Amino acid sequence: MEKHWQQAEEAGLNLRAVFDLSALPAEIYESIQASFPGAHEFESLVLLGGYGSRYWRCLDQNNERDIHPVDNYVVSQVQNIFSRFQFQIIYPGDQLLPLVGLGRLAGWHHTSPLGIGIHPDYGPWYAYRAVFLANGIGLLAKQVGSHSCSACASQSCLSVCPAGAVRLQGFDVNACSESRLEVDSPCTETCAARLACPVGTDYQYTPEQIKYHYRHSLEALRE
Repeated sequence: MEKHWQQAEEAGLNLRAVFDLSALPAEIYESIQASFPGAHEFESLVLLGGYGSRYWRCLDQNNERDIHPVDNYVVSQVQNIFSRFQFQIIYPGDQLLPLVGLGRLAGWHHTSPLGIGIHPDYGPWYAYRAVFLANGIGLLAKQVGSHSCSACASQSCLSVCPAGAVRLQGFDVNACSESRLEVDSPCTETCAARLACPVGTDYQYTPEQIKYHYRHSLEALRE
């Protein structure tokens, strides 16, 4: 199995968690079962993520002209790497999944004023890339780690957000969205608050990677 995880890491899918499907919290299991009625035929749920820019470098080399480069790259890698197993990819896909809930179970997601999860090691520079159901893949131990933004010495993310959307009491989605949609907004292709987070700075995305993701999220806001 280690060979498969190594291949995934080389492809930029360098975060992983494997859960006993039947032992998941009821609300998560029921959500998956409702969207994928055949889920009960599988033993495990595999969650793959990526931190830093390794996957981005792989993407540039392989899928740079693809209409949906990230999703298609991830799906092709999962299909190639885990081809010897019985599996079903359920994310990326058309159905909503409780990714944050799975991230918490994996020890990746810790609530932050940024409105996104903070990883204990990689800060805000990670993302969920794939979820698939599988048989024959052994369980992995939960990652150990903790993070509390309230204990952060600088809390610089709170002061640099132009919209004032980043708050300890909770992220203001509307304020962020409205600010990003303004003409000549400084937040169209980047996020000053995210860049100010002191956790995981060694794994910060490249400028091109940041622009790509924020351009796409802005397009979604405009729809």
